[in-house]
Amino acid sequence: MRGSRVTEGNRRPLTRRGVTALVTSLAVALAPVAGVGQTGPDAGVALPLDAKARLGRARVCIAAVDYACAAAELAEARDSLGGASPALRAAVLRASAEVALATGQAQVAESFLKDLLADDPDFSVTGDEWQPAWREALERVRAAMPDRKPPHLEVEPAPACRAGEAVTIRVTAEDPSGVSGVRLHLGGRAARDVVLVTADGTRWSVLLPAEDVVPPGVTFWIEATDGKGNVARAGSFEEPLRVTVQPAAESRPLVKQWWLWTVVGVVAAGLGTGIYFLARHESGGGGDRGSVPVEVRWPYR
Repeated sequence: MRGSRVTEGNRRPLTRRGVTALVTSLAVALAPVAGVGQTGPDAGVALPLDAKARLGRARVCIAAVDYACAAAELAEARDSLGGASPALRAAVLRASAEVALATGQAQVAESFLKDLLADDPDFSVTGDEWQPAWREALERVRAAMPDRKPPHLEVEPAPACRAGEAVTIRVTAEDPSGVSGVRLHLGGRAARDVVLVTADGTRWSVLLPAEDVVPPGVTFWIEATDGKGNVARAGSFEEPLRVTVQPAAESRPLVKQWWLWTVVGVVAAGLGTGIYFLARHESGGGGDRGSVPVEVRWPYR
């Protein structure tokens, strides 16, 4: 059997593309592989790569601008996502979308972006991460996605009050699609539903009458519904919100009012002084007995 001889005539220079392919092949071959470094009976046995390892190999391919290699690794990674964390799933879908966008596969990229936004509706990238065309594709997919995000709901804490005092519950509820209504579910003896009102579509309130405000507190939970039917909740039947209600102030009878006895004391003191001087006048013999001279003058006009 005759071996082939390399001569000056058939030797070819190594191009940049050839160097890139060679580096990529070496890097992927050296990327972490499940099973390497194991001890025990499975030592040296090549086990299937998990999604994280496949993602790492795909990133090596992307760095080398070898998108065919990256696409193959990412396809294997997506098949291995069972039981993966949300962060790993998002990273694999994002890399898959980037490879599809880089190779001009718009529809393929949109499918990955839909899955990505379904998991994380708030997913976004900065201008430094993606080129404008890629960001535009992301926003197109986002605009076409069904709105599953509930409205923003925030309940303003109500201060403690006394029994028999009306209480106002105030909340903030807003959503890009608009808020169609806010409802308060009142617990306790006065259990019923109450509709909140708004003047600007954002701040909502309701006045609970005094008869509903009884110790030890008012319990309730709130639901806000947006224009797409998504519901946000604050509190629940099992864990309601609460306004602390203190017992009403005790009404003291008239005989226990301090001011009454102050007036009685002043009157008694004055009356006693008057009797004393009257008695001295009578015992001194001055004037008519049993009479006290009184002179009243009216001013002239």
